[in-house]
Parts: sequence; structure tokens; C-alpha cells
Amino acid sequence: MIKYTLLALLFVSPAFAEVNCANHNLIVQNLTNKYNEALFGMGLDNNQNLIEIYVNPETGTWTALLTKPDMNTCIVSGGTNFVSVQAPLKSGIEG
Repeated sequence: MIKYTLLALLFVSPAFAEVNCANHNLIVQNLTNKYNEALFGMGLDNNQNLIEIYVNPETGTWTALLTKPDMNTCIVSGGTNFVSVQAPLKSGIEG
């Protein structure tokens, strides 16, 4: 039963996603195939978890993922109306 619940949660629209966790590759494959979202940016948080933002530039949907070192990934947020803003780099950071 848990297996089917997890699979059902993976196919919820990113705009309405709650915290859902599964294998990183499975979640990314779903975002790519179902929502046409692609990796927009990433970084490490203070706990060495990978934070990734996936975006569909045509529809404006976006999904934020948190991946732990064991590759367990959770959808931590998602939404609509994504807008890309080019911010200047802080001094001392090469771009």
C-alpha cells in the first residue's frame, strides 16, 4: 500500500506538491516526462544537501528538490509563474 501511495504522490502536479520523497532519478524522470521541467539551477545547503530547481519556461511551472547524500530526494515546493531574474554576481565570485 505504501508503494502505491508513494507512486501516486509522485504524479501530483508540482504546483500543488507536498513533501514527497523517492529515488532522485525517478522524481527527475517524472518532472521531465510529465511536466517538461528541466534543471534550472542547483546548490548545496548548510547540511550538504543538494537543492535543485526544475522549471518549464513555457508554462512557468517549477519544482524545488532536496537531495540527501544517499540520493533520497524530496519535493519540497513547487508552483507556477516562474520568472528568471539575472542577478549580478557578488564581488569575489567568478562567473
